[in-house]
Amino acid sequence: MIHRMGPIIFVHGAGLSSSSWERQTDFFSDSIAVDLPGHGMSSQPSMDSISGYASWLGRDIRRHGPDPVVLVGHSMGALVALETAAQNQDMVAGLILIGVTADMSVHPGLLTSAKEKDPAAA
Repeated sequence: MIHRMGPIIFVHGAGLSSSSWERQTDFFSDSIAVDLPGHGMSSQPSMDSISGYASWLGRDIRRHGPDPVVLVGHSMGALVALETAAQNQDMVAGLILIGVTADMSVHPGLLTSAKEKDPAAA
């Protein structure tokens, strides 16, 4: 039996955008780099949880068709990819996780700056 596979979907880290995957999407013809809500060209507001981003990404990958995708995530994007796979096991054929640890702490000063919408947080 031949199994079809959907596109490779690249998921950026916190404060980044789909443009961080430009070289990869140029190389892999069947690939997509997403802008998570609150990042890059997304018009949607930022989310406050990995689970929220994963729910959004799960809906997004289903738009690309019936075939399972491979998710590639960097840093926070790796956590989003992992949670998306857990929530959508039928739609994720594989995971590539880059620069991720189980506990990804964020400096309290950065969190405060981000909450206050200080441009320096980016």
